[in-house]
Amino acid sequence: MTRIGALATLGLAIGFCSGCRKEPVVSFEPNLVYAKTIEIDTGYSMQQAMTETQVALSKFFGTPDAPQLPDVVTQDDEYKSIVNLDRLQKAAGPVIESGGGLYRQHCSICHGVVGNGRGPTAALLNVYPRDYRAGKFKFKDTTRSAKPLRSDLAYVIKHGISGSGMNPIPSLTDEDVDCLVDYVIYLSWRGELERALLTEGGEIAFEEGESLFNEASADFEDQLEFVQDTILEIGDSWIEA
Repeated sequence: MTRIGALATLGLAIGFCSGCRKEPVVSFEPNLVYAKTIEIDTGYSMQQAMTETQVALSKFFGTPDAPQLPDVVTQDDEYKSIVNLDRLQKAAGPVIESGGGLYRQHCSICHGVVGNGRGPTAALLNVYPRDYRAGKFKFKDTTRSAKPLRSDLAYVIKHGISGSGMNPIPSLTDEDVDCLVDYVIYLSWRGELERALLTEGGEIAFEEGESLFNEASADFEDQLEFVQDTILEIGDSWIEA
């Protein structure tokens, strides 16, 4: 979550040049590396697992331009307190004059739209930007395996990390920082669900007609329950922090 001076300016100029007024369609990139790892371990193709995982992720977490939270989260006061939907939507989407698109303006150039740590300038940095999708964070006051506090994420966003490309962004207000904290948690939540579904997909016999997340499947209710339970388990880890 960093802005690298001239590099960031160059990247934004390329993305939002005066001759390119039309905002490109932005989508979440699948976690191909994690899927390939499972494919190597199991010896089976992960293509169907990836396809059905993306269907589930779109259903529950929306898109980069229109993020959303699952109903099992928004219908529970404790879970919905983890991420504020209004702040999430302000951080998402294209950069606009009213202040929207905070993540894409300040963070995606290094961390990538999906939070995979592979933005346009990532390869030029030492150390590489954080991949949020694993749900693991280094700079925090909680125990090693626990999620960070909101204040931990806010501090890193506001003050940066010495010796890295993660520099402070003085123009951010406290409200902006809160919005970006919510968006980082959102990307992490979504990314952990993706990894969990791909792991589960490595155990499914798709060639025998089984499926991971297919509304036409006879056991879709069981599939839906698995996804929702996994979402809440990930939410529990943020609440426990």
